[in-house]
Amino acid sequence: GTNVLLNQRLIKKSWSNENAWTCYRIGDAFMNTGQVKSALPFFTKANELAPFNPDFKDKMASCYAQMGDAISAEKYYKEALAENPKFTNALANYGFLCISTGRIKEAEDLYKKGLAIDPDHEMLMMNQAGLYNYKGDLKNAKLLLQKVLKKHPNNKQAQMILGQLP
Repeated sequence: GTNVLLNQRLIKKSWSNENAWTCYRIGDAFMNTGQVKSALPFFTKANELAPFNPDFKDKMASCYAQMGDAISAEKYYKEALAENPKFTNALANYGFLCISTGRIKEAEDLYKKGLAIDPDHEMLMMNQAGLYNYKGDLKNAKLLLQKVLKKHPNNKQAQMILGQLP
């Protein structure tokens, strides 16, 4: 079972991080099917085997965030960004966590930093548009959603939200 996999098979540290990536992919599969608690041990193992991979830390943080553990999530987002300060996915995800914990200014700063690095980053633009909407700045929310659709025309969420704004 899971214990044999994590404690006897997927235990080798290597330059290529094969076992770490296998753990990451299994954890990701669990998350994609809504089995967040089952994903956590695999992300934990991936981080043990490859402790300096910001992708693994970002995914671990997202797992904790979905489980409602904002403190652990924030710890791993900060570690991911310490490894790679320009990691736009982590900036987007960490900003979303900040909004969910009521730290709007901090989220704004993270989104601003991320969009300065990659102005067309789909998740960052969507999160920023959501923040504009939350703050009642419908003009900028609409403009940003239109930009999302120009760059990513198949974004159903952007189409839906834009259609709902007055």
